[in-house]
Amino acid sequence: MKRCFNFLVVAAIFIGVAMIVPSCAKDGKDGEPGKQGDKGEKGDKGDPGANAVISISDDGYWVINGVKTNVKAQGEKGEPGTSPTIEISDDGYWVINGEKTNVKAEGEQGKDGNNGNDGKNSYLVVFDANGGLPMFRIYGVLHGDKVIVPNDPEKGGYTFGGWYIDEELENAWNPETAITDNITLYAKWWRTMTMTTQKSGEVLIIMQGSGTATIDWDDGTTSETKTLSNVNTEFKHTYSSTSPRTINITGENITELVCSAIQLTSLAVSNNTALVLLDCNANQITSLDVSNNSALTHLNCGDNKISNLDVSDNTMLIQLRCGVNQLTSLDVSNNTMLTWVEAWGNQLESLDVTNNTALITLDCFGNKLLTTALNNLFGTLNSISGGKSIRIAGNPGADDCNRSIAEDKGWTFFH
Repeated sequence: MKRCFNFLVVAAIFIGVAMIVPSCAKDGKDGEPGKQGDKGEKGDKGDPGANAVISISDDGYWVINGVKTNVKAQGEKGEPGTSPTIEISDDGYWVINGEKTNVKAEGEQGKDGNNGNDGKNSYLVVFDANGGLPMFRIYGVLHGDKVIVPNDPEKGGYTFGGWYIDEELENAWNPETAITDNITLYAKWWRTMTMTTQKSGEVLIIMQGSGTATIDWDDGTTSETKTLSNVNTEFKHTYSSTSPRTINITGENITELVCSAIQLTSLAVSNNTALVLLDCNANQITSLDVSNNSALTHLNCGDNKISNLDVSDNTMLIQLRCGVNQLTSLDVSNNTMLTWVEAWGNQLESLDVTNNTALITLDCFGNKLLTTALNNLFGTLNSISGGKSIRIAGNPGADDCNRSIAEDKGWTFFH
């Protein structure tokens, strides 16, 4: 006789599933064996590691996400150095150069999924701004995923040139690359020079060097890029009005720049340390900073409105042409390689060329040199053999000075 009852709901925990089992069985027989449960779901992916923005405080400690750590940076702020090694300790604190900080990371490094086979490791991707700001950005990325590229860093006077996988900046990074290990990426920077012009009509800029140079003409037109060499490369552009335009020039290795007679009111070249020749003659420039251009051998900044010119760091200078400006003094004591100095048409009241033992041409026409100042100048002239010439006409003391002091040293006067 078969006995049947109403169905009863029985909570049977089998692979985490509530099952409905009938309470009716055949007489004299055991119930049918249950089937094996479905395979468990794959475990969740491991949590990604923490993200961080790293900088250095004014007193030299590492700062992570705005929180000052107790770990001193190895180098002083603003000085070049190697990138720090960034890790997360087992108990979840940031570790810089092997030293555990007091700042907790926002999350742990990724771990394998529980009870599954799809867990993933997490890796740290460090974006090293290489002298820019923010100094470092750090992202936790799961194995095989791509990292979200941060906003471009910034560096005064430079243009960002992309991320590279090596410190030598030879191999560009592809942001489509899957992350399979910890990696540090380095920012590349292009040197930027700027100049402001108010010229209407054609503007001509000439450059030499290697690599490429790009000019943004600041009038909405397309930037112009050309490959440089050791022969002149011309960039020409025409403006339709006298509205001020700030021209931006970027290039990895610009060694010569000629931007004369284009009505410049300002010129900034200090970031281009490769510059060997600069000719900005016949403009309206009121100041010129060449203190970082230590490779300069030829400087022509004549016929401008410059009232102060510091060439003390330009020890490689061979020719200096700074005539027709508003200079009241000129110190060339550090420029021992100078052979040619044109300082005519200024307001100089004295000049000392004692250290300029290679000098063969000196033009100080039309300054404010009195008789005594000229005699003192003659006394500082070198006595090397060969043709040497000096011009002093147009100075108040030109008629009464003792020219024989210079002539006895082999110098001749020209007008």
